[in-house]
Amino acid sequence: TTDESAIVKYLGTDGYDSFVIDESTPGFYTYAFSYNSNLKSLKITGGINYVPTLYQCPALKEVHATNDIKGFAGIGQCPALESLCVQGSYTKYSYDTFDSCTSLREFLIPVSVTDTTFSPLYYVGQNKGSIYYMGDEETGKPLFQYMNTDATICYYTESKPLMPGNWWHFVDDVPTLWPPIPEGEGSKGLKYQINDDLASYTVVGYGTCSDSNLVIPATYNDMPVTAIKISQGIGRSFVETVVIPDSVTYVQPSQFYDYQKLRSVRLSANLTVTPLFQGCTALEEVDFGENSRITEICEEAFLDCPSLLRIDIPSSVVTIGYRAFAYCDSLREVGFAENACLELIDEYAFTNCPSLLGIDIPSSVITVGQYAFEDCGAVEHVAFADNSRLESIGRCAFYGLSSLVSLDFGENSILKTIGVCAFGYCTALEEINLPDGLTTIDNSAFTHCEAITTIRIPSSVTTIGSSILAYCSNLRSAVFADGSPLAAISYSMFEDCTSLESVDFGENNRFAEVGSYAFSGCTSLVSMDLREIENLTEIGSYAFSGCTSLTSIIIPKTVTTMGYFVFENCTSLTDIYYTGTEAEWRVSAGTKNLGLAANITIHYNFTE
Repeated sequence: TTDESAIVKYLGTDGYDSFVIDESTPGFYTYAFSYNSNLKSLKITGGINYVPTLYQCPALKEVHATNDIKGFAGIGQCPALESLCVQGSYTKYSYDTFDSCTSLREFLIPVSVTDTTFSPLYYVGQNKGSIYYMGDEETGKPLFQYMNTDATICYYTESKPLMPGNWWHFVDDVPTLWPPIPEGEGSKGLKYQINDDLASYTVVGYGTCSDSNLVIPATYNDMPVTAIKISQGIGRSFVETVVIPDSVTYVQPSQFYDYQKLRSVRLSANLTVTPLFQGCTALEEVDFGENSRITEICEEAFLDCPSLLRIDIPSSVVTIGYRAFAYCDSLREVGFAENACLELIDEYAFTNCPSLLGIDIPSSVITVGQYAFEDCGAVEHVAFADNSRLESIGRCAFYGLSSLVSLDFGENSILKTIGVCAFGYCTALEEINLPDGLTTIDNSAFTHCEAITTIRIPSSVTTIGSSILAYCSNLRSAVFADGSPLAAISYSMFEDCTSLESVDFGENNRFAEVGSYAFSGCTSLVSMDLREIENLTEIGSYAFSGCTSLTSIIIPKTVTTMGYFVFENCTSLTDIYYTGTEAEWRVSAGTKNLGLAANITIHYNFTE
């Protein structure tokens, strides 16, 4: 622009050696940067939508832009230029744009580009460098099909986009956001306070720093920077990326709370507890650093980070805290290291993560807390590693996983307890193989698992809560292993299992009671022989009510107590076979209304 408001008209031959153009920059004279012998770096984050003319800048090594660049004014005779990484929506380069840029080694091409010139590709190839194309191979084929070059072409897709405000650095032909941090380098203008040991510093304020890409230096005054304690909220208006060096061992918990512009974070590998990133609605990526020593992902650490796409849990983590990743709407993957030390996934840790596709629990985990993965509706599989140390699954831990089709407890499981509603409303789950050694299945553990067709209850199970399989409308058969120590078919255990046709109670069982509503609404049951329950003494109220297909039932004389309306609305029931005498029947039935229709025949002293 030639507007008088332009803050730079001509930097001259001895101007700045680096320059950042941001949203505060109104414009430039056409040749503002040309003929500058000192300029080494130009970065554009906003303010303009073009790369200004860069002509005869012999020291220029890099040009990076992360905003929406529409075109180039011209780049030429910049023999030291090595890296040109310019995002945007421009479609081509002019023929002479890269004249004599003979050192070019890194060249990023947006997917919008459909036409390029020979010169940049030739120079990158001559230097055996890399071309980074932001589309897939199929899209780039017309662009590169006639190219004869020694350059390496790297294809990338939207799964790892270049995010505004971040700089890509290419390491072994892989673009990464996090270059090593040289000692002493980082954002300028930060405020420091020397620590009590007089040998290290804490960052206590932003001072004059307003960097959107905040890089905490590893050292200050030749001493390590070990802590960050900046007043909460000051950086919310401008910080978009944060890099914390490994010298830092402490970040105050609420340091980055509600930083709504924050997009990516690289944490120190020497932190032991994560700081709080709750409410960082733009946060997409978290890097815990190489060989991280973090042992705890703290309570609500990433609560309500709806842009977070993936998280890789370091092997050092022992605890994932309460609501640590709750309401992360875009979170698709959670990765655990093979040598994970994780023991506790706490209550509500991943609740309401609707994009999460699968859950693989490492063998080190001992407890999955209540509501840990509740309402993760896209999850298709839950797998526990072989030789798992898992002992308990908490209340509603996997409740409402409506897409879950595969559940694998792994080999050599030592699981003891499945909590209340732990897998309730997993409506697509077709098969459940409970591990031997399981002792407790709590209330409604598998209620409304409408797709399962069969289940086997191991003989190790000593306690079963009410309604554990209620409303499993496609359950056709249930098997209790021989020697079951259970005292009762629990209250409402098979209620409204409308497809249930058979139940195998196993041999040498210890059942004494068929609980109230145990088989209520099992409309596919045709007959039942309760003599298979060797120690049966009690049948609870409404136990078989609404079994509209039930035609006959055999009841042993060991039954001494029957509740009210046991057979109410059993509209097809015509025969009850009782192994005792009529007098014994009158004692067990008492004066209660059993709900028997007038046409039912009771056969006493039945022996067949």
